[in-house]
Amino acid sequence: MGAQVKMFLLIGSTRQLVVGLAVLSLAGCVASNPPAPQAKKGGDFCDVESPIELTDEVINKMTKPEVDAALAHNEFGAERCGWRAQ
Repeated sequence: MGAQVKMFLLIGSTRQLVVGLAVLSLAGCVASNPPAPQAKKGGDFCDVESPIELTDEVINKMTKPEVDAALAHNEFGAERCGWRAQ
């Protein structure tokens, strides 16, 4: 091969290397993760749950474990989601 051909191949390889590195550096910027949205107080629970409202009649028919579960649910919601008695 002549000197001019060798020089052309060397310049072509260098150009490909520079372009390749530029593409890789840009791809790193594009692929970075966006910041996570800030979680609301209480998270998903507060989005999908609501206080359990019971009448005296219903409470009198419930078992102790059922009453305890409803009370725990409402206390947790009051603490995590800011539920208030109405």
